[in-house]
Amino acid sequence: TLAMGTGNEVLAYQLEEGGGNNYAKILSEPLGAGNFATRLGLSGNGQALYWSVNNFSTPSRIELHGFDLLSGATLIDYQNPGSGSYLNLAEGLEVSGDGQRIALGLWGDENDQVPELLLFQAGNNTPLASFATGGSISALDMSPSGSHVVIAARGAHATQFGGGGSLMLFEVPGVGVSFQGVPRQGATITLSQAQSGSNIA
Repeated sequence: TLAMGTGNEVLAYQLEEGGGNNYAKILSEPLGAGNFATRLGLSGNGQALYWSVNNFSTPSRIELHGFDLLSGATLIDYQNPGSGSYLNLAEGLEVSGDGQRIALGLWGDENDQVPELLLFQAGNNTPLASFATGGSISALDMSPSGSHVVIAARGAHATQFGGGGSLMLFEVPGVGVSFQGVPRQGATITLSQAQSGSNIA
């Protein structure tokens, strides 16, 4: 599966059966006037596609959309107008291997109405968790299981002068059971489960 975003639409293509190098268009999603796609993320199995959208006229506005390329179902339709004149650019978008967890890293809006890190569960338009970094995210990555997210953040908004920065690692809440120890005969392993929450600490 291949996907690309333009100033007008998001496109996805899939390799046709029977061999060769022919791709068939399986998605053509218009973005609307003034919108442009900034980041795209595709699940490891090529089934779930997510993309962020910014707007020329409303720089603080951010959108995140998700689409199941197999069933045609909408996975996420998140829209937040933000506040102020700063560009709240989507700097990073990462998807877990199964397409169920999504991490969105932002520059942030001027009046801090939108946290710079947003984590989503497929099928839910409300963020699973969020974290305000106090400065623009400059890099973001997610583990294939969707259990951990690492970000690099500036000490200020990307459009402003400022020094400093930070590197942060988060455990995503509610991912499921994790194992500690080596499972072998006579050994002991520990099971733990992260709890869902509205804010990452």
